[in-house]
Amino acid sequence: MKKIIIVIFCFLVWGNLISQSIRKDYNEMTSTEKQLYVQALYIMRDLNGDNASGDANPNDDDLILDIANYHAANFSNSTNAIHFNLPNNPQRDVFLAWHRYLNFELEQAMQDYVNPKLSIPYWNWTTDNSVNDPLWDTNFLGQFETNWGLTRQFNTSVSLPTMSQVNAVQAVNFPSGSLSAFQNYSNSLERSNVHFNGHNWIGGTMSAANSPLDPAFYLHHGMIDKLWQEWGENNTGLSSFIRVDMPRYNGNHSFNGVNLPLIDPDSVIDSKSLGVFFANNGVASLHNYTVSNQHNSVETFYYQYLIDVKDGFIIPSLKSSLIESVNSISLKAGFHAKAGSNFIAKIDTDNNIVTLGRRNIIKKYKNPFKGKETNVFLNKLSTDDIIEDLEIKFYPNPVSETLFIKTTKNIQSWTFIDINGKEVFKGKDKVLNVKELNNGVYILKVILVNGQTITKKIIKHE
Repeated sequence: MKKIIIVIFCFLVWGNLISQSIRKDYNEMTSTEKQLYVQALYIMRDLNGDNASGDANPNDDDLILDIANYHAANFSNSTNAIHFNLPNNPQRDVFLAWHRYLNFELEQAMQDYVNPKLSIPYWNWTTDNSVNDPLWDTNFLGQFETNWGLTRQFNTSVSLPTMSQVNAVQAVNFPSGSLSAFQNYSNSLERSNVHFNGHNWIGGTMSAANSPLDPAFYLHHGMIDKLWQEWGENNTGLSSFIRVDMPRYNGNHSFNGVNLPLIDPDSVIDSKSLGVFFANNGVASLHNYTVSNQHNSVETFYYQYLIDVKDGFIIPSLKSSLIESVNSISLKAGFHAKAGSNFIAKIDTDNNIVTLGRRNIIKKYKNPFKGKETNVFLNKLSTDDIIEDLEIKFYPNPVSETLFIKTTKNIQSWTFIDINGKEVFKGKDKVLNVKELNNGVYILKVILVNGQTITKKIIKHE
């Protein structure tokens, strides 16, 4: 496969920064996301786009190679060991926090250099455990085996983690010997088949100390990171590290002439501290997070399916956030876009995260709310504007004649918007006769009397 070099002019500034992302199972990525993610991986191997033109130092802008070399040099048996510090050296343990921040470092670079809506997906090996799964298609991760010389072996004598194995590790929440409950959990996860077999089943580079050279590494550790996040939410307050910095993230390591930040592992025990949320089974729940715009002028959350925004998700005054779904967005009790904030919730009707319309979205921020705003609604809300929970369903979808809106709330109005942004159908009833609508894709925007709004993609067919 021919590698396409794309030169992007961008400045990357390192710091202890918040990004933003909705991480999802790779199966929940749109086709455009997958294409852009593959493109981003190639760019991470050549950030300046100059390796093909006789660069004297072809590795100085290869982020993935820099990560892999660091991982190999500090794999174990040193004061900077990333792996296997437990159970004997708990004061040096950073296994879970280090891999969480490593994925964040790569993801943030992808967002800066390629597209702010990109996120690193995860690979759920409890369900996708075959060499024939889409993960290994030649238009996705399969191409890297040849292009990057990964010598994958796919050792089918090794079983990928099962749900029963995952459940056994996730149930560890008690001290063991000199280890705290969290250290016992971390040690159990790191040394179990849940961690090992994702590496060993693939084999080749993935089973070696320089395993981050294989793009599958980041999806595998994305799943490990998701498990830790779930364990932490079920065992509040137990995650804790003794060390106050981490290898690579100690303020002394530089990449491309810029020092990486000093990171206290305790500062990343909740993925939300980095603006990272995990979607699961068609739902991304955004909660207990405050938009800061420390890194991006517009914090962007993108997902193909339902984005549920609720409990303690706050956009302060003068801060900006874009939430974009291909299908549905729900704003619930506890979500606050405070007065003076800039907020857009958007349905991506063409399933494309790189169109010119998406690039120019920030130009709409200072517009007042307009009923005819194309697939966009802006909110200048006070903390009291959203006060009730939202339970609303639309069925059937796709629809041919009659669409039902099921909700106990009172509807102020609803509007059908076509793909050109034109309002084509309005009303207030919960039973909608759509027989006369032309076949195609529409956005249904429903406004409840309490001010809550939900948008939903509706497909009309015969």
